[in-house]
Amino acid sequence: ETSEEKVELASAFWNEAAKHISDWQLAKDRKISAADLRRDYIHAHTLALAALAKAGNDLLRLNTRGWKTKLRKLRSLDWARSNTDLWEGRAMTTGRLSKRTVNVTLTGNLIKEHLGLELNPGEAELEAEFRRNKNVSQKRAG
Repeated sequence: ETSEEKVELASAFWNEAAKHISDWQLAKDRKISAADLRRDYIHAHTLALAALAKAGNDLLRLNTRGWKTKLRKLRSLDWARSNTDLWEGRAMTTGRLSKRTVNVTLTGNLIKEHLGLELNPGEAELEAEFRRNKNVSQKRAG
C-alpha cells in the first residue's frame, strides 16, 4: 500500500467508527459539549482513541473485507464512566482515567473482544492477569 492508500484507509476507519458512537455525532452537531462527553464517557478521551486505534489496526489487518460490519458492534458498548464494572482497572484506576500503556492495552482488549477479535499472546496474558486480579479483589470485597 502507498502512503496515500494508508491515509485513506485510516480516514475510512475513523469515519466508520464515528458512525457507531452516537455521542461523537452529537458533539459534531454541537448538541453536547466535548467537556460533557469527557466528564461522562470513556470514548471522549485520548486513552480510548489510542485503544480504538490499536483494535482498529488489528481489525483492518485481519478483516480486510468485513471490518465495517464488525465496527457496528461499537454501538452496543457502554462507554459510560459510571460503568465501573466494565472500566475500573482497565481505563480507570480508582475512578480516574489513566493513559498508562497497560490501561490503553486493557481498554483495547475489551474493544477487540467486543468486536469479536482475538487477542495476541501478549494481550491475552495481560487480560488473564487483569481478570485474576479482579476476581481476587471481588472475593476480598464480597
